[in-house]
Amino acid sequence: MNWTSIDLAILAPAFCAGVLVLATHVPLGAQVLRKGIVFIDLAIAQIAALGVIGAGLMDIDPSGWQVQVAAAAAALAGALLLAWTEKMWPEVQEAQIGVLFVLAATAGILLLAKKRSALVELHRMLREGEVKKVYVAVVKGVLDKTTLEIRAPLRKYVSAKGERRVSVGEGGREAVTRVKALKSGRDCSVLEVRLLTGRTHQIRVHLAHAGHPILGDDKYGDFSLNHALAKQGVRRLFLHARLLEFAHPISGEHVELEAKLPDDMRAFVEQP
Repeated sequence: MNWTSIDLAILAPAFCAGVLVLATHVPLGAQVLRKGIVFIDLAIAQIAALGVIGAGLMDIDPSGWQVQVAAAAAALAGALLLAWTEKMWPEVQEAQIGVLFVLAATAGILLLAKKRSALVELHRMLREGEVKKVYVAVVKGVLDKTTLEIRAPLRKYVSAKGERRVSVGEGGREAVTRVKALKSGRDCSVLEVRLLTGRTHQIRVHLAHAGHPILGDDKYGDFSLNHALAKQGVRRLFLHARLLEFAHPISGEHVELEAKLPDDMRAFVEQP
């Protein structure tokens, strides 16, 4: 082997990245196996992705080393937060990890119950369709008409790689999604989406089934399009929980919660 032909400018960063991954993932994997909490690694990965998104919002070159530092710093902060919450509230650690995973993976409104009685009632209201849930999604293509109702049963399965997925198929659970076009461009559309049922990944799978996958969807989306749009600021799932309306589970008071469109989604949809 000709050692002089080795380009350290290429190999050194890859070697350092490998050592970093090894140093962090081995103890993290041991924690996952010991506790049986499978979301902890996914939660930290999502938080690292938030660091990348934050770097993009600050106009940092996506190919530069600063983005990697931002991802590492975000992951470290998430790990420290989880370590602290484990010491403070160990009995609810798994629930906290789930909440952190959802917060890092999505944008919009997250509804939590402080009391079990309220949680049970909220579950009933969700099952019986008494909670109005409105989302905004940016999707590929243009709808043929301004409104659309998608009725297609959804079934869960495990892929060959061991990933949990959802697809439209016979024998699945009934799922209904109503869609309204808010804005349409040449290649993309902004949709208002209402859930009449609450199935796992329902919006993502239904829209992909209808030929309009959500931009940035790394499970059910158009991967080549996602890659092309990354330079335009599409670095995550462009799905936003905009509105929740329901009667308070204890007092019965009308509650309406609304979250504004995140800056990255708003900047993208406002492009000429």
